[in-house]
Amino acid sequence: PGPPRRGGCGAGAARVDIRAGGAARTWTVAAMYGYGNPSAVREAKPNAEISRFDELPAALADLEARASGP
Repeated sequence: PGPPRRGGCGAGAARVDIRAGGAARTWTVAAMYGYGNPSAVREAKPNAEISRFDELPAALADLEARASGP
């Protein structure tokens, strides 16, 4: 699908969520506290992982910094 584009992010707790975000070329954040199988979610290669919802702002800031480059 190519590298993520800036300006979008998909989040989810299942492998299908992460794959859908990747197919849409958005950054993906795995919500590891959700209903999905953690191993399967990691196999989908999300761009970031969070274990609590309140970690989302920091994960998004990190992804934005990565997109902006060094």
